[in-house]
Amino acid sequence: MSVMIHSSHGIKIYRHRFHLWLIILALFVPLALLFWLGRLGAATNIELLTSLALSLSRLILAYAISLIIAVGLAVAIGGTRLGTLLLPLFDLLQNVPSFALIPVFVLLLGYTNTMAVTFAATANIWPILFYVLNAIHLARAELNEAATIFGATGSKRIWHYLIPLSFPAI
Repeated sequence: MSVMIHSSHGIKIYRHRFHLWLIILALFVPLALLFWLGRLGAATNIELLTSLALSLSRLILAYAISLIIAVGLAVAIGGTRLGTLLLPLFDLLQNVPSFALIPVFVLLLGYTNTMAVTFAATANIWPILFYVLNAIHLARAELNEAATIFGATGSKRIWHYLIPLSFPAI
């Protein structure tokens, strides 16, 4: 029974080897099932791998877009009065089920890669936004004062204080 520890913060990720095998099975069993079902449907392995690569690229692009939008928005409004006013609106928008927006996206964008990426981005944006806003709000007053004392204002404050502060949340 070996224990893997994440080096940066000492959290035990896998308590037993069984947990690691469970993760491996959770990743590879669906993939094997996908290839098996694809063979039943007369799809070739190349077609399946191409479709899988396309789906993965859509998800990566959607995550990157949602990360840029959510972090940018959180850093821009995180410590402001506007952020306090917009927080209930964001909370309301977060509770709209993503799947309820699919017909709207299909009507606006058609059934395209853009629609799929937009759908995935809208599903990913809210957790990132709220985690980063939470990290900014939980920053200790000493850190805010130290950043100000060392001249972190404007874009310096964003790049050298707020964004690194939100890395654990991201």
